[in-house]
Amino acid sequence: MADRRGSRRGRPQASSRSCPTTDAARRPTRKRSRAPRASSSSYSPPSIATIKSCDAAGAGSSRGRVTDELACGTLARSMASQWYESFFTTLALDFWRAAVPASATAEEADFLVKHLGVAPRARLLDLPAGFGRHALALVRRGYRVTGIDIAPEAIESARREAGELGIEADFLVGDMRSAPPGAPYDGAYCFGNSFGYLSHEDTKSFVRNVFHAIRPGGRWAIDTGCAAESLLPHLGPDRRLEAGGISYSVRNSYDAEAGRLLQSCVLEKGAERQTAEISHGIYTVAELHRLLSGEGFRVVSTSGSLDGRPFQLGDRRLLLVAERG
Repeated sequence: MADRRGSRRGRPQASSRSCPTTDAARRPTRKRSRAPRASSSSYSPPSIATIKSCDAAGAGSSRGRVTDELACGTLARSMASQWYESFFTTLALDFWRAAVPASATAEEADFLVKHLGVAPRARLLDLPAGFGRHALALVRRGYRVTGIDIAPEAIESARREAGELGIEADFLVGDMRSAPPGAPYDGAYCFGNSFGYLSHEDTKSFVRNVFHAIRPGGRWAIDTGCAAESLLPHLGPDRRLEAGGISYSVRNSYDAEAGRLLQSCVLEKGAERQTAEISHGIYTVAELHRLLSGEGFRVVSTSGSLDGRPFQLGDRRLLLVAERG
């Protein structure tokens, strides 16, 4: 659910995207992040410092094919201690739905179709899928998508919307750290700034699982506002956003030794209140290259915007495409 950038209505812009934002912080040195915006073309997914635009959703309905709350591999694995298991519900889920414009999702779907190099009817893996905004957009374009997320409420929301739209998609409750069912896929993507939620070791497991889930020559697209070169230059200690009548306040700090963005988040709407302590791994572009190549991927491109412009220091989002050898 988990996105970043400038300053436009409805969309949290950040020093990093879900880094709260999941599209913007730091510890030893705190800096000031920016304010939300909403836009269409230059939309940058919100960051963690903002929240997390890493979709988490789902929905059940007669038509969006539902495979129960099936577990991806060992879904029984306990993650109660993980913030992302319970964060993307209620207010956080509603905030991100309101904060991300439909035009942004359409542009991101265009990017995925182009850079994954797949034709309609191809099988794609959306992990984690959040409330399914990318999966639903791609299914409507003729792709077969399986969306997996650890947040039951998000998956329930995605299933419900699929049913309302009368389209068929698989939305499953599952863990990023477990091998996804249904392999092999023709391509995969991790959009919404959720890359980095896990510990470093679990992140390596996630990369390895995706590698084995796609066919040789298949591509994986990653979108994040939490690359070090994106987050740190703009990081500020505090940030406040608003969308859908919900206020979202974040206090950021950066743990340089651990390489993690730490955030204290508060979402409020009238008498409703939701709080969370978030931790997001921060990687340099070079570290991401090594991490992916170490598991068998070859990085094909690194862009700083959806138009494919080469990534530069200070760009608020990193779009990385890797290919399985």
